[in-house]
Amino acid sequence: MRAVILGIALVAMGCSAPAGPGTVEGTVKWDGRGVATALVQAYPRPDLDPAVAPLAEAASDGAGRFRLELPAGTYWIWARATAERDGRPVRLRGEASPSPVRVQAGRTARADVVLTDPSALGASGVGSGIPVEGIVRGAPFAEVMVYAYPGRHRRPTGPGFAAAAAPDTAGRYRLGLRPGTYTLAARWRRSGEPHGSLVPGDKVAETVVQVPSRGTVQAPPLALRPLDPSIWGQTLRASPKGDTWVEGTVVDPGGRPAEGLYVLAFTDPRMVGKPAAMAPPTGPSGEFRIYLPGPGTYWLGARSRIGGPAEPGERVGAFRGDDGNGVRVAPGAPLRGVRIVVEEIW
Repeated sequence: MRAVILGIALVAMGCSAPAGPGTVEGTVKWDGRGVATALVQAYPRPDLDPAVAPLAEAASDGAGRFRLELPAGTYWIWARATAERDGRPVRLRGEASPSPVRVQAGRTARADVVLTDPSALGASGVGSGIPVEGIVRGAPFAEVMVYAYPGRHRRPTGPGFAAAAAPDTAGRYRLGLRPGTYTLAARWRRSGEPHGSLVPGDKVAETVVQVPSRGTVQAPPLALRPLDPSIWGQTLRASPKGDTWVEGTVVDPGGRPAEGLYVLAFTDPRMVGKPAAMAPPTGPSGEFRIYLPGPGTYWLGARSRIGGPAEPGERVGAFRGDDGNGVRVAPGAPLRGVRIVVEEIW
């Protein structure tokens, strides 16, 4: 009876549940060692849309340890870093395990990140994982890349791939993957660029493979075909002139003007889906003017390519207003002096 009375008293004193934010702690590693100054970020959704800002971020310490403070909820934790191998910089990326991470108020969740080189340029062989081998047909092999996306996808794209490889002169490729289900995607761009949004005239191919815990997987052939615009979308056009607009400058992290960037306006703060307006690409001065369909609140994004989620190698940035609640624009009262900082994503 005394224990029951004590429990009731503690509840009455406000000790029934923890309050405030929770934390996520863990370690970022590559090749079995902690990685210093890795950027660790927490996102509210799994697809890593660059228009969605991380809810929290922190750099790992000298031993690769990190700590994030977050409101109670569910998060996807990613980390990235630049390392050096054989005198060459290698860009690394990794998702925390477990994923997603559930954060409870007043408590600490554990999540660790193992970085990998998605480009496969930092490793001399297939790398860690089960070997997955296959062949690509239907395009010059020197201009094709093969990506492996965890899970099944009708439209596999974006930076969320687990590994990537370029076929050899015979069209054969080899990936190292952990056990699980993957969608393998081959892409050929008539522009000759290795990355970027797909446009009519480009070719794609997809297949699904199941990777077991041992052995070598022989994937079905990836036969490239012209992309279907109904699945991959269509190229956007610059908005027509009107009496409602925003103007400013797109710059790189060093403050230098960024040329060739498209500025997009969204009415959704998540900045997803089709934009409400688009400006022509910036010139050498980095200046832009985007005409809007009417008065209202907008969120602005800038990227070097348009259509679909951003991919590694693309420059992206966003301007959400001084308080994060967007920018309010009225007819005949243009908003000037907006500054959008873009950086290359991995």
